[in-house]
Amino acid sequence: MKTYSLLIVTDNVTLRERLENYFSKIPIITLLPSAIDGAAGVVHAQLYNPDMMLLDMLMPKMDGIAVLRQLRAQELCKNTRIFALSSMKGEEAIQLGESLGVTYHIQMPTDESLIFSRMMDFAPDQDNSLKLLRSRMRENEINLQIDEYITKLFRFMGCPVSLAGYYQAKTVIAFCIRNIGRGICLSKDAYPYAAKVHGVNSKQIERNIRNFIEVSWTRGNLKAQHKVFGNTVEEDKTRPTNKEFIFNISEQVSRRLMKLP
Repeated sequence: MKTYSLLIVTDNVTLRERLENYFSKIPIITLLPSAIDGAAGVVHAQLYNPDMMLLDMLMPKMDGIAVLRQLRAQELCKNTRIFALSSMKGEEAIQLGESLGVTYHIQMPTDESLIFSRMMDFAPDQDNSLKLLRSRMRENEINLQIDEYITKLFRFMGCPVSLAGYYQAKTVIAFCIRNIGRGICLSKDAYPYAAKVHGVNSKQIERNIRNFIEVSWTRGNLKAQHKVFGNTVEEDKTRPTNKEFIFNISEQVSRRLMKLP
């Protein structure tokens, strides 16, 4: 499989170290010496002519737009895939960046694996060697989104993170979402799967999730819980059953995923 040289350009030390640590472990990425500011980015681009560049758009003295203008003026990095990293939103800025050679804008902060996924989306693939990798990364990306949505709902409802059932419930719900439409049975399918993941038996998974729900309904945000569950749980009922809880959360997360572009 082809390897891709990568130049990281950012003055943010924490971000630079995070990216360097992540991409140094990716076999198909050859990590070039990073540039600590925009001016150094132009110099490194001239020295290395990278296949890919992660460019921080918000840098002092010489920001990302200035770097792009310098690259164009010096006719550098004509074939480089440039990924702009920015926490700012604005259609005009995005259009300006694209007119100066940006391949894709990545809204920050975001997970390094998602940055890598976007990079591979736009990487040249002349021999189709990236097809399997892209498929795997799509699956990983979906799993991250599922986990993010479940976590947000749990946090909104005030669910305690200290219980084993918290993580086991997330595993069961994610399994149900990934297998939606297949007639999942909790006791025969989801609980055994979670048991293997967490190194316990199915009965423990069921009991821990039941305890997690009970504690959540005792200590959590009752108004938020009823808002999430709507009419599926009666107000005078102490808590939903495992099945009610798992399938309700699974359905809500699935609906959110379906709205994604």
